[in-house]
Amino acid sequence: MSAYELLLVLARREASLVDEGRWAEVVALWDQRDALQAALPETPPAEAAPALQEALAIVASTEARLQAELADVASELRRLGEGRRAAIAYSRSSISPPS
Repeated sequence: MSAYELLLVLARREASLVDEGRWAEVVALWDQRDALQAALPETPPAEAAPALQEALAIVASTEARLQAELADVASELRRLGEGRRAAIAYSRSSISPPS
């Protein structure tokens, strides 16, 4: 298997891990992919084009899913923050001063 085919395998694996929400493994895979990419020549050979094009399409789709997931998490964090502030405000207004 060529290094370019391995990039395609890693892109497929990343997509699968993202689908499964296995975030720690996604990060570990990024380290593996970065190391592989660093070892590749600046200009790939022509025969690598099909694997690279497919890998690029998969990575673009995965990135879009990650961005959507991040937006969902940000929304949830905002919602939790608003609920926390409301609970604090409510608790402060419901406490009677000592007589």
